[in-house]
Amino acid sequence: MISFVSVNRLIHVRTVTLLVFLLTAANAFAEPIVGKVVRVLDGDTLVLLANKTEHKIQLAEIDAPEKEQPWGSKAKQAL
Repeated sequence: MISFVSVNRLIHVRTVTLLVFLLTAANAFAEPIVGKVVRVLDGDTLVLLANKTEHKIQLAEIDAPEKEQPWGSKAKQAL
């Protein structure tokens, strides 16, 4: 016998799986941007100049302190 909790969990797992797939698929078709880093804003964000246009880039999978937080200036220097 399948319980309500089991069905609810199965729906949740499938929803999360679909969301991850859609996010991954969207990134798979993104065009790369090639340019020069002109500014570092904090430990995980920089400004890239490409084709005379500035692009604010936040690095994925990086969790660095903001510049006003403790160790923020060290994180900025490291990037």
